[in-house]
Amino acid sequence: MMNYDDDEFLITYRLVDGTYLIAEEVDINEENGVIYVSNPLELLRSSEGCKLIPWVIGDDDMCVELNANNIIARSETTKLISEYYYKYIAYDNIMKAMYNKEDDNDNDQVDNLDSLDSFFSKLEKPNRLDYN
Repeated sequence: MMNYDDDEFLITYRLVDGTYLIAEEVDINEENGVIYVSNPLELLRSSEGCKLIPWVIGDDDMCVELNANNIIARSETTKLISEYYYKYIAYDNIMKAMYNKEDDNDNDQVDNLDSLDSFFSKLEKPNRLDYN
């Protein structure tokens, strides 16, 4: 089980447009004013509560560059939000793995159909006289 209290790299950003962004901070390039993050999720707040949604669509391994000039505030993420963040990431990974597994299974089923077809075509056809 992950200890959310010790996760100093999960950061909440408040951007100049009002967006709340939760992401794993990978690196900071102070010289260029760039912060590199991975798995950025936007925190949407409403009267019904909060929810997390992908902020940028891309590969899982992709790092996103944040321009430090577009960040109003930066702080460590609260324990509660960290839990939801990691649950979202885990669920997303499981769904992607299941989707990839389904793709693999679909191809296997087609391959199995091809092999069954060749198997049955090699069998001798029954003689109709044998069934009378």
